[in-house]
Amino acid sequence: MPLKTKEEMIACVERLATQVAEAAGLELFEVELKGSGRSHYLRVYLDKPVAADAEPGELPPGVTHEDCEKVSRDLSELLDKEDPIPGTYSLEVSSPGVERPLKRWKDWARFCGQPAKVTLREAIEDGKLKSFEGVITEAAEADKTITVDLGRNRSVTFPFDLVSKAHLKFEW
Repeated sequence: MPLKTKEEMIACVERLATQVAEAAGLELFEVELKGSGRSHYLRVYLDKPVAADAEPGELPPGVTHEDCEKVSRDLSELLDKEDPIPGTYSLEVSSPGVERPLKRWKDWARFCGQPAKVTLREAIEDGKLKSFEGVITEAAEADKTITVDLGRNRSVTFPFDLVSKAHLKFEW
């Protein structure tokens, strides 16, 4: 029986995609479901987990084309069996890319030492700073704050909940 709400469809796909990704030694990064009615576009993003012995800020090897193919095949089979999305849909399996969004708390800790672009929901430092680029230097678990080095001996610390949008900044 098809699920009714978009949230229910996404939750089911997340459950199935997590199962398939973990079996392939990967982790689910995000699920996007676009469209409505009888036609949808389903995008599943995968990531490679950080090795237990990795140095802080060390990036894991990237998701390969073969990783995406395998997860796409296996996930397609499960989606066909469970049929959580009514009508037709197109499935794309991908990595979040080199300028990946920083959405979850664990993303900030994982990418300490990496450059990022950050936009906050509201300005800080007397209303002067809302959007900026810098290097993530700390993600403090105790109070869920993030510190970014802006350069020129200046850094800024802000609560994780204040982040509106953020992504890694790849140096081309």
